[in-house]
Amino acid sequence: MLRPKQMSRISATGSKEIMEEFINAIHELNAIHLVEYDGSWEGFQRGDPGVLAEEVSEKLVTARAIESILGIEAESV
Repeated sequence: MLRPKQMSRISATGSKEIMEEFINAIHELNAIHLVEYDGSWEGFQRGDPGVLAEEVSEKLVTARAIESILGIEAESV
């Protein structure tokens, strides 16, 4: 006889670059039911990148590249 299982609702948020890979990995586990967020949860809303998000992202990539080229370790800073 089939019995219902208690489930929890979670919200997974991430970068667009990795979201598809994340969804595929979770789906392969057959342990989760994924649905697109429809905006119905009180207190949750989709975010939009800020006006300066692209510029900040480019500067962060540049800073990380410089860090890598110079061989700077987080522990030494």
